[in-house]
Amino acid sequence: MHELSIAEALVKTLTAWKKEDGRMPLRVRVRAGRLAGIDPEALRYVWPMALANSAPELSGCALDVEMLPLILRCAECGRDTETEKLMLICPSCGKQALRRQGGRELLIQDIEVENV
Repeated sequence: MHELSIAEALVKTLTAWKKEDGRMPLRVRVRAGRLAGIDPEALRYVWPMALANSAPELSGCALDVEMLPLILRCAECGRDTETEKLMLICPSCGKQALRRQGGRELLIQDIEVENV
C-alpha cells in the first residue's frame, strides 16, 4: 500500500516544519489530483500508523484529503472540461484535442497549528 509511504513523507515534512516553526501542527490539509494514484480513504486509514511509527509527538494531528477534479483543456476551442476520468474528444467542439491540466499533484494546502 503506497499510501503508507505517502503518509510517512507527509509526517516527515510536518516534523521538519515543526522543528523550524516551533508550533504543534493540529491538522494538515492536502490536495491530490485524480491521477495521482491516491486512495483518500486508505491515506486517512494509514495516517495514525505513520504518526505512531515516525512522530508519536504529532499523534494529535488530523489529516484532511481533498481530491481535485481532473481538468482537460481543448487545444482547438480552448474550453476546459472538468471530469472524473480521461477523455479524448472535447464535449464542446468534438475535436480530439484535449490536454490534461494537472491531475498528478499532491500538495499540502495548509497546516493548522496550536494557538500560542
